Amino acid sequence: MRRNLTCFACLLVALLVMGLGRASYADSVKLTLTATGSATWGSDYIYPYYFTINNETTHTTVTNVALMCISFDRNVYQGETWDATLGTTAAADAGTGHKYYEEAAYFLSLAAAGQDPVNAQLAAWYLFDHNSSLYNQKVQDLLTAANSVNLDLYANDPVYIALDGAPGYGLAQNFVGLTPEPGTWALFGSGLIGIMATLYFRKRSETRAGQLGF
Repeated sequence: MRRNLTCFACLLVALLVMGLGRASYADSVKLTLTATGSATWGSDYIYPYYFTINNETTHTTVTNVALMCISFDRNVYQGETWDATLGTTAAADAGTGHKYYEEAAYFLSLAAAGQDPVNAQLAAWYLFDHNSSLYNQKVQDLLTAANSVNLDLYANDPVYIALDGAPGYGLAQNFVGLTPEPGTWALFGSGLIGIMATLYFRKRSETRAGQLGF
């Protein structure tokens, strides 16, 4: 039982490290655009874009990952695959004097929650491309609201910076995603600690009862 508890503790530590400790990682990945949602702005698709992501650093693959595009001035097509660097929004913002990537993750969180997804997408695009066609009062309201948001909540969200693109299409688009909130990991960790404590005291109780002859 003690060995099992030790393994459980190791698992807990590993999960918490994965969830909370990757503040500045940079992995090499391949993105494949597999589908889009049905929502559009004019002729342009907006969030969500669905991907298969092959992480060449960790040798893992995930599918059906919903991301938000943040490169209005570039193009990709369904089925296209390209190389990208995976990092955090905070790392991407470092040294720039602004927090555009973290703001984009905030706008993504709004879109994912169904809160004005069209203008949330336009605001994310406008951060990196001040195209006047993207601007309206609702976009301005979102940009203003982002100034009062605790952007540290979005500092560890993933951002995918394109390194190449399909021939004839130029550099592929950049995308931002969301990670589980730190509170989710903390609650999960607390649950595991509770299970470990229960197992420990149950084993201790059983041992004491055996020593007393019950």
